Amino acid sequence: MDTLDFLDTASFRGVRFVVPKRGIEGGRRGDTFEQPHSDVPFGQDTGRRGKSFRVTGWVFTDTGFTARNALIDALDAYGPGRYVDPWGKPYRVKVARWSVNEDTTKANLVEFQVEFTEEGVQPLAVPSRVDTSAVLVTSAAQLWTVARSAYLNGFSYNTVPQFVRAAGPLVASSFVGEMLADVGKWGIAAADSLGISDAVGAITSGVVPAAIADGVRLGLAAASVAMPTQAARVNFLLASAAYAVEPVAVPWQTENRDLAAQNEVATASLIRRASLAELAESTPSMTWDSYEDARAYMHAVGDTFDDEISRSGGSVAGESSSSVFGALTSARAALVSDVAARGATLSTLASVTLPGTRPAVVEAYRQYDDADRAADIVARNGIADPNRMPSGVALEYLSK
Repeated sequence: MDTLDFLDTASFRGVRFVVPKRGIEGGRRGDTFEQPHSDVPFGQDTGRRGKSFRVTGWVFTDTGFTARNALIDALDAYGPGRYVDPWGKPYRVKVARWSVNEDTTKANLVEFQVEFTEEGVQPLAVPSRVDTSAVLVTSAAQLWTVARSAYLNGFSYNTVPQFVRAAGPLVASSFVGEMLADVGKWGIAAADSLGISDAVGAITSGVVPAAIADGVRLGLAAASVAMPTQAARVNFLLASAAYAVEPVAVPWQTENRDLAAQNEVATASLIRRASLAELAESTPSMTWDSYEDARAYMHAVGDTFDDEISRSGGSVAGESSSSVFGALTSARAALVSDVAARGATLSTLASVTLPGTRPAVVEAYRQYDDADRAADIVARNGIADPNRMPSGVALEYLSK
């Protein structure tokens, strides 16, 4: 067993060291004013002063200098890092200065003196006075209006053979078979799939272009609502927003076959754009536990929007459209602004490594002064026994 297991250890950027002594300095910012002919001074409180930590750290070199060098590298690394004190309390800090003392009379012991200063987290965005959610809903509606119009203008229906007109309904049916036939993959029990049945009926009921477009939009909305969790809804809509069709191999190309292929591409594009419109429209009702969760959602949806923006700005018949390009770009910008504004006040995630096992209620009280938050720690980390939280492994906490 490692010597560190018997001592109170801390870590910085994941590098462990013993802390026999530490000091913390804080306070309030602001000036004190003393007016002439007044015996009572008054102060101006301009906020909390950032904490500073003066830490004495020990690293043992009985097995070589690897641990010493690792701590030096961590202290010299660029930018702020996470310091976890011996009681498991995490702080985001930057290194103000450090020194190391190596004394030959203290065999196998290297002593560090480190001063950390508290470093805040830059929010996703400055809180906005604009109702970003309302702007996003408006942008989503505009995206669907433009996408629907582009589909109706680009779908060949009149004066063409039946197989050309049938290309749209066939793609819609294929989408249903691929995405909604197995409701279990979205966590939906067969007994609870009435909403999915409604969605399937709506998507596959259209024959003329306008009915196809409206059925796809209504069906995707019904399927989205039927999803049992927010994660399932997002995953379903992201998968739908990536749906594409492969051209069917034919013995020879004709003008009508080209029109049928164009109708297939147009219908697949309609499905993707309806999915993005549904994602954008439902985003204001979504919630996230942490800043990182909101940021991950923003990037995942933003990347999917980027893919469709590239398609709409391309040259493939049935999916290229300058008007759709503009509407997608506006909706993407509105979505990023909304998620950024609402995510700015969320907690960040912290990584904590406990020096020894302890009950989750004790750890929750140490972290938050609230033992009732033990359930969140247990669920977030998949802890099997709430009475024995594991030591020596990184655990994920909300910072506040």
